[in-house]
Amino acid sequence: MELELNPQGTLAERIRAGGAGIPAFYTKTGVGTVVAEGKPVETFEGQEYVRETWLRAVLRNIKLPAGSAFHALMIDRSARNQVSRT
Repeated sequence: MELELNPQGTLAERIRAGGAGIPAFYTKTGVGTVVAEGKPVETFEGQEYVRETWLRAVLRNIKLPAGSAFHALMIDRSARNQVSRT
């Protein structure tokens, strides 16, 4: 498992860039902090910018069984562990 810190605006821009097909962009947010560790930093007109890469979502269609009397839906075989259905 890998953890990556992202400011909220940078996260939103990474998702937008992934949807628009833009593989990378530069932002001033996070320069000189733990957010920029291990990422390329470039200087433009005397100011530093961190290069961020896109985030692309992987979507899956999930077929759900009909709802119960209480309108609850269950997803079958979504995990390896066994869940009791009481």
